[in-house]
Amino acid sequence: MDIARPPFPVHPDVTSVLETLWAAGHGGYLVGGGVRDALLGLPVVDWDVATDAQPERIMRIFPGSSYQNRFGTVLARGLEITTFRRDHRYADHRRPDTVTFSQDIFEDLARRDLTINAIAWGRRGPDSAALMVDPADGQGDLEARLVRAVGDPVRRFDEDALRLLRAVRIAAKLDFAIEPMTRAAIEAHAADVVWVSEERIGSEVRRMLAAPTPSRAVELMSATGILAATLPELDELPTDATRRARVTLDLVVRDHPGQERLALAALLGELAPELVQGVLLRLRVASREADVVSALAAAAPQPYDRAWGDADVRRFMG
Repeated sequence: MDIARPPFPVHPDVTSVLETLWAAGHGGYLVGGGVRDALLGLPVVDWDVATDAQPERIMRIFPGSSYQNRFGTVLARGLEITTFRRDHRYADHRRPDTVTFSQDIFEDLARRDLTINAIAWGRRGPDSAALMVDPADGQGDLEARLVRAVGDPVRRFDEDALRLLRAVRIAAKLDFAIEPMTRAAIEAHAADVVWVSEERIGSEVRRMLAAPTPSRAVELMSATGILAATLPELDELPTDATRRARVTLDLVVRDHPGQERLALAALLGELAPELVQGVLLRLRVASREADVVSALAAAAPQPYDRAWGDADVRRFMG
């Protein structure tokens, strides 16, 4: 069977999973952030696959796979394969109370958070053509450099408050603007971030610090009200201290990429030591790592010098 190739590079192990689904008579699509990043020419960290095959069927197609959750996700060959689904009421503002499996890729894409994450590539089965599926015009928003919610933004953020943080993180990572109605909905629902666990908030904040210009994420969090709801200590800093912290954060990340503890220290360096400890505890930073970050933050009154070498950084990081 002559298999059409996607319009972006994909590892053969990933296309092999799609080919296996197609050969078994099922639809199979690459979806989500992997497709988004591939279309932008960025490295793809994780590929996700969506299919009309139900979980039990996926596990028969891929012996040795495992059912990951009640939402239809199966781990097979190192990839998450999830059955198309429709979500229903989100009582806790995080996860749907119930899901209904679907046979329709369009229904599955309609429940997703952002248009640029609602793009798929694949085929309905062995006898159909491979194509891009993009009902929300996510590719148009990629070209326009916009972060836009799928459908009604108020509904999207009311369903899952984690989407508030994710929208800000992705906008900062890609240096995209947030579409006005989407931004208004984020501002209106910023307080709903209290529904997100502290561990997940910590994970999102740390991922924001990996952006090329992480101060952009902090600025967006502040402007939309998310910072006040998650890190009020930072939101309450005087203007001069806020400016110093953001400048230092960008310099540190530029000069020492991948040094997450140093980035956290730069973010929190204008806070009093007891506040730093409290924030790190709330973000669920491990005890040993929190000690290192606290020591680094305590050095913040000494202005950051971009001439610091790795030895200087290691001296503070222990």
